[in-house]
This record gives sequence, structure tokens and C-alpha cells, in this order.
Amino acid sequence: MSLSELCVRRPVFATMLVMSLVVLGIFSFRDLSVDLFPKADPATVNVSIQLPGASPDEVATAAVQPLENALSGIAGIDQLTASIAEGSANITVRFLLDTDLNDAANSVREKVAGAMRNVPPQVLPPVIQKADPDADPIMTLVLSSRTMSLRALTEIADKQVRRAIETTSAILKYGMGRSGIELCVNMPDDLPEVACSQSDLEQVFLNLLTNAREATPHGGRIMVSVQSTERVVQISIADSGCGIPAENLPKVLEPFFTTKPHGNGLGLSICRSVLWEVDGTLTIQSEPSNGTCVYVGIPRAVPQPHAQCS
Repeated sequence: MSLSELCVRRPVFATMLVMSLVVLGIFSFRDLSVDLFPKADPATVNVSIQLPGASPDEVATAAVQPLENALSGIAGIDQLTASIAEGSANITVRFLLDTDLNDAANSVREKVAGAMRNVPPQVLPPVIQKADPDADPIMTLVLSSRTMSLRALTEIADKQVRRAIETTSAILKYGMGRSGIELCVNMPDDLPEVACSQSDLEQVFLNLLTNAREATPHGGRIMVSVQSTERVVQISIADSGCGIPAENLPKVLEPFFTTKPHGNGLGLSICRSVLWEVDGTLTIQSEPSNGTCVYVGIPRAVPQPHAQCS
């Protein structure tokens, strides 16, 4: 008796068989692992060659060909290309996607070291570099001043800007880097101290920058501007996202209000509570399709009088 005949004669058995497969599929799908940022860049190694005073033809014959013959014997190579100029050449070895970058670089070093006996002694020691896309910078900030010395400017970049970048790098690394979002920071050199701890400020700015990143489309821009007045330091964070509908704008600061599928609605509420404790302000201006601008006002720190010894 075939399975089809059995299912026709035993409909209950056929139903239970189908349901068991459905249940198995549901549980298997729930346990299926998903990589949000899969590695899609093949391992690539560059070999730079220098032969001073040689023509491109001489470089190709004397240096490139012996090295290419040696490198072609490495397993897992997907593409082998060379660019030749006067006195120099660059060989690019691209491997298959499942090849480890460190293993590929070690294999290239071994083959190049063995092939150096077949090249003229005038060839300088080749430079072997790993091309790792994950090591590329995701953001570059430039500080400049017309009045401050190089030492003073370096002091600001080391003690003020670097701490903020290291704190926010966890959320900026993939979100802004892979989405091509441009982050522009406009900050004066001589910012005063404010009446708020560094940890609280980091929490406020992390929440606000996270919201701006999630609202900004691919290739958009986030502008951060800082201005100092006599009593308040004003920070604005503007994005080029979709904006907030007018009916939702009065509710965004309320706890647990969110329009995100997996949001908890506490980010802006926490920011408001932190700023209220130091008599700060948090205001939001937004128009649909024109982006959102968040204004943060933080009072300047009041200098504490020094105790005098009698």
C-alpha cells in the first residue's frame, strides 16, 4: 500500500502527519539563527613591488611574472590581478568568500618569500598588506581653529571629542557606516562646563543620536551643532529623516509612547528626566518629510567658591 492510498483511507493519519510537519517547521524556523551583518567581503591581499628605475615592461618581466607564477599555486584564489607602473607594481590576490583573511595573508607571504630568489636583487622587499573592509574608518572628524595652538587643539581632541566618539562608536559603527549616513559636528573650541555629569550627557546623546539614525534614510545627514550663551549651552541634533506626524509630536516625550515595532518608548522620556534634574530643556520641532530637530539646553556649571584657611 502506497502512502497516497494510506492517506486516502486514513484521513486522520494524513491530518496528523501534515500537522506534525507544520509544527516541526514552526519550531525550526524560530530556532533558525540569523546574522544581521553577514560577512560578504572576500579576503583580499595586496603585494606592492618596487624596482627603481625600471620600465613597466621590465617590472612585468623581472618581478611580476615570477611572483604571479608562485601565487597562482595557492588554493582558494578567486582572482589574481596586477597593476604595473614605472618602477613599481601592485598584485591583488582575491580569495573565495569562505577563506580566512589571516590564513590567506600567511599563504601569500610564504609564496612571495619563496619566489624572491627568482627576481633580480635590485627588487626591494615587497610589502604585503591585508585589505580588511571592517578596519576602514566609518567616520572622520576634523577640528580646526584660527586662534588656538596645535598643542591646545590636540588637548581638546584628546580629552573631549575622543571620549564622546568612543562612547557612541557602538551605535554608529554599523548603523551609520553601512547606511551611508553623514554625521556633521559643529562645535566651538571653548565650551564651558555644564551642570550635568558626563554619564548623564552620554545617555542623553546616545538616545537622541539613535533616534536620528533610525529616522534617517540611506545617504542622509545628521547635523549636530553646539552653541554657548551666557547661561546655557544649546545643542541641536537635526536629521533629514521622514519627520514626525503632527498628531504624534505632543506625545513623543510621554513614557512608553512609540511608533517603532520593537521600541519601548522610554528613550526620549529618559532624556527629559535627566535634563529636568539639572533645570535643562528638551524641545522637538518636526515636519513630515522634512526631518526632525531636537534642541537640548543645559545650564552652565556654577563655579564653586574655594575654601579659605584662617
